[in-house]
Amino acid sequence: MTAPKDDFDPTLDNFEALSKQLYKTDQMTIAINTQILNINNYISTTAPILVKITDNITKLEAKDAELEAKDAELQSLIDGITSGNIDDSPTIQYILKQLKNLLTHSTL
Repeated sequence: MTAPKDDFDPTLDNFEALSKQLYKTDQMTIAINTQILNINNYISTTAPILVKITDNITKLEAKDAELEAKDAELQSLIDGITSGNIDDSPTIQYILKQLKNLLTHSTL
């Protein structure tokens, strides 16, 4: 009876082939790890920028709401002037003062 043959071949050729395959595997592992590091770096540099963008959007939305309120106030004043409901000079002065304040504080 003969002993069963192993798949392992201890010859030098087989060792060299296994060494080359191991080297290729190591190189692929290094390349994958490098890509993971690149992705992590991208995320770490991008995240603060996204936070700033989100903050700026929030600020712009608040400013937009403020400008809409000022626009509504200005439209109300204009409607008062054009409707002829102004009966005395102090009212006109008040309206002009309000218009001046709106224009002075407006960021447009």
